[in-house]
Amino acid sequence: MSMSKSATSRTLFRRTSSVRADQQARAPHLIERGGGAIVNTSSGASWVGEPVPARLRRVEGRYQRAHPAIASAYGKDGIRANVVSPGAVLSETAIRNTSEEFQARMLTACTLERLGKPEDLANTICFLLSDDADWVSGQVWSVNGGAGFRD
Repeated sequence: MSMSKSATSRTLFRRTSSVRADQQARAPHLIERGGGAIVNTSSGASWVGEPVPARLRRVEGRYQRAHPAIASAYGKDGIRANVVSPGAVLSETAIRNTSEEFQARMLTACTLERLGKPEDLANTICFLLSDDADWVSGQVWSVNGGAGFRD
């Protein structure tokens, strides 16, 4: 499926506008509390090796790059911002809507011997929101069972 230029522009505007609006809404409250953490999710479309439309790569890449900017802008105020980029996660919806054959194909891309569970994402997000991650900011975390590697 290919995204038209106008659809890409609308999607890019929505994604980046939502990050800006979200940061502007959250930042004053977090600053008032003495800091905090922002964690959002984004697909790996900006860097995966599978066939993904170039426009979608740009949209997700720009969305992900907004978070280091947030971390930089508000870091001195004690605000951290990170992104979690999930791989193939077997949510109830995914189990219901994907065939066993498709799940098996997804599994071949993983270096670990299973697909993800919702708890895998929840545990990572909880860590990034916790004080244990108080020195982690401006990062994109790939939680994908080793299905893709990047620098």
